[in-house]
Amino acid sequence: MSDILHHLQTWIDSQEAFNDILQELDIPGSFVAWADDLAIPWATRTADEMPDALRAILSFVVQLFHRYGFLLNMDKGKTSAVVSFRGTGAPLLRQHFQLGAKPGDSVLIGDKMYFLHYVPSYKHLGTIFAANHRMDLEIRSRVGQAQAAFNLISKPILTNRHLPESTRLQLFRSLVESKLLFGLGAWITQLTGK
Repeated sequence: MSDILHHLQTWIDSQEAFNDILQELDIPGSFVAWADDLAIPWATRTADEMPDALRAILSFVVQLFHRYGFLLNMDKGKTSAVVSFRGTGAPLLRQHFQLGAKPGDSVLIGDKMYFLHYVPSYKHLGTIFAANHRMDLEIRSRVGQAQAAFNLISKPILTNRHLPESTRLQLFRSLVESKLLFGLGAWITQLTGK
């Protein structure tokens, strides 16, 4: 797998337009790899450049993985793109690629047609990334998880007077607060009126 990741990083480093954007924004460019997952953040200067960029990324990744004997699972929820079309022409692109019955794009790679699903959000390792870049979905999810955990343990544990208060408080912090505050250190700190 390390050879695949090395080739992927080399390819990303060779994409001048993308790297120019990263340099202007002072953002280090790379991908995020887990044991069996891969996320490739990408940016283009204009909205209409994004579909071609996604096709190029998918084409490179499919061919690279195939060279090493791997096949990508192209099912929805397995291989997908969280896409934010912004700027001139973005509404038409959203209408074409995201608002139809089957959001996404068909990509011909070699002699095989692939379908890249466009999804509004992606959850990995317990954190939700949304196409609109807002935290609403993540916060609602966290509050809901904490509320469900609280409801589950409130009667048998939290209101059980036979347990010491310090134990109940410790259990509350570990079983409820942890659900609410998971990943808080990675959340954006600026609130905008958008």
